[in-house]
Amino acid sequence: MGSVSAAIGFGRSAFEQLDRWRWILWYHRPEQLARRLYYHVRDRIGSRQRLPSGDPFPTIRFESLSRWAELPHSSSTAVADQLAEGRLSLLNLEGGVHRPIHWEPPARSLMPPLWEFHLQYHEYLLGIADRGWNEKQRVLVQEVVNSWLDCYEHRPNKVASHPYCISRRVWVWFRLLAEGVPANKDRQRWISSLVLQLRWLERRLERDLGGNHLWENARALSAAGVFFKGPDADRWWKLGSDLMQQCIADQLLPWGEHYERSPMYQADLARGLRELSIVSSFKDQELSQRWSETARRMDSFLIGIRHPNGSIPLFGDSSLDGVDCQSVRPAVGRHRSEWIGDYYVHRVEDHQLVFDAGNLGPDELPAHAHADLLGYELSAFGEPLIVDSGTHSYTGSERTTYRATSAHNVLMIDGAELADTWSSFRMGRRGHVIHRDLGRTPTGRWVRASHDGYSFLGIQEVTRFWFFADDGTWFCVDIAECSSRHVGTSLIHWAPSTTAAPVGEGYTIATRRGSLFWRPIGQFDRVDVRPSSYAPRFYSPESNQRCEILSAKAERICVGWGLSLDGRPFRADATLGQDAIHLQWNRGERNFEALLPRG
Repeated sequence: MGSVSAAIGFGRSAFEQLDRWRWILWYHRPEQLARRLYYHVRDRIGSRQRLPSGDPFPTIRFESLSRWAELPHSSSTAVADQLAEGRLSLLNLEGGVHRPIHWEPPARSLMPPLWEFHLQYHEYLLGIADRGWNEKQRVLVQEVVNSWLDCYEHRPNKVASHPYCISRRVWVWFRLLAEGVPANKDRQRWISSLVLQLRWLERRLERDLGGNHLWENARALSAAGVFFKGPDADRWWKLGSDLMQQCIADQLLPWGEHYERSPMYQADLARGLRELSIVSSFKDQELSQRWSETARRMDSFLIGIRHPNGSIPLFGDSSLDGVDCQSVRPAVGRHRSEWIGDYYVHRVEDHQLVFDAGNLGPDELPAHAHADLLGYELSAFGEPLIVDSGTHSYTGSERTTYRATSAHNVLMIDGAELADTWSSFRMGRRGHVIHRDLGRTPTGRWVRASHDGYSFLGIQEVTRFWFFADDGTWFCVDIAECSSRHVGTSLIHWAPSTTAAPVGEGYTIATRRGSLFWRPIGQFDRVDVRPSSYAPRFYSPESNQRCEILSAKAERICVGWGLSLDGRPFRADATLGQDAIHLQWNRGERNFEALLPRG
């Protein structure tokens, strides 16, 4: 019997893998797959090749250096102290790197690949000094870069020579050279290495992947065309600026959102484009202005979906690391209720909902997407109340956990995944948003959106309704009509700073600044409270709680919750009719109702 079970398990696993590759072939563009095959064969054949060289080398365009000095700095004495002691903290993980840095010690294998990538970016070097450099700081930076050159100057390396790492690193070197680091004979060695890295990069543009990686490739080559002069520089400028324009046209949605739909990458790409517009103003004033306007549009979109405290929603692969949450706040205004791209933002004073009613991202590039269709985040009294679980890491079991359906504020049916997330950056079967709408009733306003993520279970449509009553009561209701009996589970992840105390048929939710009353509604069977994990920053999980509102097993699912902003308990119910959801609630001696149209 054991051998039979093993054979069945192997067969099931093989079928699952075949099905996943079927989705890859279905969703990816043919040119993506062709390029990936070509790059794989090329790198296999040329894996022992030296870094490309050529003659003559371009020279620095000294008249452009003042533009680099305009870029902002963020100094941190901690980085200098750490490097001086042979250690470094990246992504909230501290590792020993020795002095001079051992770029490939066996012990480094204890660190995740993302940490190694950040080590190769060299961006931490910009935090050593604020504008002026003293001799101690200069020597430390020269020591770090020279040790890198000793290791990689004449040979490619899987991580150090990765096109994305080169794209991030050359920006750092441009800025250091522009600021007079180094100021000795090492300068020509750095410049020679820069040229070789850029020649390597232009032969390995990540056209097979696209997305933010290709965007960074384009940004690096464009900057190289400004920093240097000569035939190489002219070629880099033409290739980089054309590619940057193509990336903007292909990857930027009409309202200014990057199509991978990660607020964290949105902030990073907008900052990078803004910096490129500054340094390129010397080369092409008109193009620089267009890039500056595009960056402003990207920033404007991001400001529109930020929470009252300035933090970004943690949808998709997002983290608060490296994102300025203090100086950037949403536009002043106590009341808002509007679509901002695919997001619906409803704000009353310091209470705000951000409802993601868009697709998971581009079908051909789901690397940074999670199983979070129709997810949301909610702030109360200006601080997080209901949170997305965030992004812990890009590898390992935690990667699987935080991308899964259970890590998000969505409706889960029969415990099945909304999207088949696998490996670290792949996704097989997935759903899409079908339609969305909004309107008003005599007692408030409503918004709805639907997806087909559970069509494989025979459920053609799952709809989430939001109703914002004029009396300050908010409702979230999920419905699904099925061809057979299923159990729906509405998932709610509470911020770690909240506490819940049972009161009658609901809970008093206490925050540091005030209290609210929350209760389940609809045809639910029970409410479970389970421990969960919240990662607003990489590798820094916090404990929180997750509520699960479970429906009775039925062919018609209708479950949800209500929230009173003033903290007063209320009675409420939601029933599913033929053409509408009937909401009823009671505040003291007053009874209210609303009919939410289903289609």
